[in-house]
Amino acid sequence: MASGDTRTGFTKQEQPTYSAVELMKLPLKERLKILACTAAEAETIYSNDKRLTDFEAFGGDDLYDTPPVEERSG
Repeated sequence: MASGDTRTGFTKQEQPTYSAVELMKLPLKERLKILACTAAEAETIYSNDKRLTDFEAFGGDDLYDTPPVEERSG
């Protein structure tokens, strides 16, 4: 993609937005193209802004080991 270009060849100012219903009405090839471009945009955003990824998903109390479940007979 050229600098300033985004999905489907539109500039950011011209780029259409779609609802989920509108997206599903588009041909598969067009939906995949939009998805690929959007994923590339997200990758750039997340790569350049460490505040979005510089955290721990779980705190110390969020994860714990569970004892094995004993099978009951009878």
